[in-house]
Amino acid sequence: MTVFVTGTGCISAAGMDCGENLESIINGRRDNLSVSDTGQTTFSAPLAHNNDYSRSIELLIRALNEAWHDSGLDRIPDDVRIGVVIGTTSASFLNDIRFHRRLREGNLDQETLARYLSGNPAEYVKHSLKLNGPAVTVTNACSSGTDAVGVALSWLKAGLCDIVLAGGCDELHSVSNAGFYSLGVLSEGLCRPFDAERDGLNLGEGAGMLVLESRESAEKRGVAVKASIESYAGSNDTHHITQPDPEGK
Repeated sequence: MTVFVTGTGCISAAGMDCGENLESIINGRRDNLSVSDTGQTTFSAPLAHNNDYSRSIELLIRALNEAWHDSGLDRIPDDVRIGVVIGTTSASFLNDIRFHRRLREGNLDQETLARYLSGNPAEYVKHSLKLNGPAVTVTNACSSGTDAVGVALSWLKAGLCDIVLAGGCDELHSVSNAGFYSLGVLSEGLCRPFDAERDGLNLGEGAGMLVLESRESAEKRGVAVKASIESYAGSNDTHHITQPDPEGK
């Protein structure tokens, strides 16, 4: 079964939407550059923080709004089953240090708890849009967003949904920054992935969303198809949680 992409949305340090990101890639522009306290180069999206929810959720909202309108989902019948699956590393767990600190201190108030619970990306989207399909947040490090698309594909193939909102979001955060720093893989300048003298990577933040739907749903709504997804698979070499086998087995 072929699944169709009918809407796209994204935000990053390279741009506020898909068009700006594409323009940055074509022109080789790397804006909004900042240096972290540890001296490593990071890229942050141009957003003002909203205290009502986490920065990850704010990034997600921007990307989702673009994808939602891009696919013409402003008006949808009540009988259309829409699911949501979001991949993330820091959202709903790592990004709320205040919650964990107060929990350990035994000083957890209702406001802090409510903010923590609203930090689950998939649940936040489902309740905000009053969707009637399943909602799952996938946390699998760097492959979280791709795995989210794979889950969405399986839902559509199984007939659980007519449409799925799928993608990922992550904010720059001290925990993940410290993790990469401890591994010694952060560059002090702009990363050069194909350079013989490369010395590490740059951390960034952002969100990307796709509207995926079955052929029947796309045809019924009369929307333009941007791309298709035929299949998905995941694997693990079972050697180590992060390190590949040194012999390449």
